[in-house]
This record gives sequence, structure tokens and C-alpha cells, in this order.
Amino acid sequence: MGAEYIVTEMKSSWYFNLDPSRIRMNGYCGKEDALLSLTLPDDSAGLHFTFRTVKKHKHNTIFKEVLCLIQHGKQIMISYSISFFKSFPQERNIFYVTNLTAHLFPQPVCKSCLNKSYSGSVAHEKLFKTLDGHSFKCKSATLLLVSSKLKIKLDSLQMQAFGVPNGLYGEEDECWADFNKRTVPIIIGSIIVSLILCIMLSFLFIRDHRRPGYERL
Repeated sequence: MGAEYIVTEMKSSWYFNLDPSRIRMNGYCGKEDALLSLTLPDDSAGLHFTFRTVKKHKHNTIFKEVLCLIQHGKQIMISYSISFFKSFPQERNIFYVTNLTAHLFPQPVCKSCLNKSYSGSVAHEKLFKTLDGHSFKCKSATLLLVSSKLKIKLDSLQMQAFGVPNGLYGEEDECWADFNKRTVPIIIGSIIVSLILCIMLSFLFIRDHRRPGYERL
């Protein structure tokens, strides 16, 4: 996971990275709550994730796209259907990050700026939600506004809580940003192919109707 702090002062932005080689990890894991803290040795920067697990009833998510074309004379219909189906088993636990807090104590970000700290939190949310025993994975950047002057950018994120057998990640559940990047080109490509096919069939249909027939002697 990559973490970047974005500080906004005097309508300008400054960027600070959380150095992975210097990070200290600590926290605790309870029955329904867990805490993961990532801090630098001098406590000049830190990220704190509070996890929660709850029971999830059966829920289905379906995405479906249908295209129908074209009417000329009599109806010519070309249709395609793309469906994505995701089902969560009944009474399966899920986990998510309910609270994320961050703090940063950098050197002054500009010559006229005072030496100050920046902190904030994203609370009462359901971030990075996935099934218990699965891992949440997101290659796309996630930008979180924790205060008016501090944002947190998370890259190549993968996390799992409440059940990590042998210290290995479970089945990966991708974020919507990665899902859209993977599926949108497929949908657009399917639409373009359907449109080209419709135009070709319409052209053939019109040409056949304009072709002169045989006259009766």
C-alpha cells in the first residue's frame, strides 16, 4: 500500500509520502472491532484504520446493459446483454473500515508558513467493505478528504481483517474503480461492434429492397 499526504495551504498543494521502510505497525484485534496503526518512529506522520465486522444478509448486485436497434421499413433488431452478478451468502460476516484518522507534522510547507500540524478523520463510514475471509483490493488510487487542508491518497491497497489464516490474503474482492476500468472498455467495444453490425445489416436490407425484380412476359 502506498500512502500520500496532500496538504493545501494558500491555494497551493504539497505532497508527503509515508515511507514504507520506516513504518511501525501496531494495533489490536477484538471480536467485532480491530485497529491498525501505521506511524513513523518520530510520530511525524500516522494513519489509523478502525475495522468493524457485522453480519450481512443475502444481497445480490446485478448490472445489465441491453441494446436494441434499428427500425427501417420492417423492424430489424439487434440486441446484446451483458450481466454481472455478485451474490453474498446469507448470514455471512463482512468487514469494513468505519474510521480512518491521519496526522502529519511536516517541516513548514512554505517560507511564510508556520510550523504546524495537520490532522483529520473520516468517521462513521463503510470504507473498503468486503466479505469476512476475503481481502479488499484496489489498484486504483483512493482519495480521502480528512480535513479542509489534508487529503490522503491510497494506492495499490489490499487489506483483510478478522480471519487471516496462516497470514495469507483470502479471495480478492476488487473495488468498483478497478471493476469499471476492466468492464467499461468491454461494454463500449460491444456497443461499437453492435452499431457496426446494425449499419451493415441495414445497408444490406436497403440494397435488397432497391434491387429491380424480373418483369413478367
